[in-house]
Amino acid sequence: MPLRLLVYYAEEVMGYLRKKGESLHQKEKILLPSAEFYVVYSGNEKWDVKELRLSDSFKENNGSLELLVKIIHKDDYKESILDDYLTFIYKVKENMELYGRDEENIRRSVLEAIGYCIKNNILAGYLEERQREVFGMLMNEISVDEFGEIRAREARKEGRKEGRREGRKEGRKEGRKEGREEGRREVIINMYRKGYTLEQIAGVTEKSPEEIKAVIAGREPMLTI
Repeated sequence: MPLRLLVYYAEEVMGYLRKKGESLHQKEKILLPSAEFYVVYSGNEKWDVKELRLSDSFKENNGSLELLVKIIHKDDYKESILDDYLTFIYKVKENMELYGRDEENIRRSVLEAIGYCIKNNILAGYLEERQREVFGMLMNEISVDEFGEIRAREARKEGRKEGRREGRKEGRKEGRKEGREEGRREVIINMYRKGYTLEQIAGVTEKSPEEIKAVIAGREPMLTI
């Protein structure tokens, strides 16, 4: 986590400099916002660690670079923005328990959790502004172990059907593409049934309002848009 946060911070700094019109190579001193790093632990297993240090990952203990990460446990902060963050994470986990833990249902769980929080004013401003970034981050965070076995089974099945390596590649590629599209259609229908606006659905699914209308009309012809 310290290494990951170091990379995130570097990316944020570069964005900050671009926004300010400043350059790494300028002669004048660059003034940066001070940074503190935290990790919110939302797991159920007991973990008493209070901080992590980047230097603990060095092969030798003579480096000059350090980054301190403070660990926040889920009961440390109530009725705060961190409590809202945990609500969001638990909603993702709740959806995964409801829909399943294969890759497409994990995508669905994250997307619907973002939509739920926006609708209920939980981190709404942040999620509306950076929902694509949050979606990508969470998909990367969720371990590949969640759906690795399913992928393996699908690969073996495709292998038996096609019999050729290229055929297996194309079959899996096409299957994943169709699965992603079907997953998005399911998210659109479920969000629409729950009362989300077309704009909210568009923001979460990266579909245009016209595309969303077409999906709803095709799957739910009795619904009025």
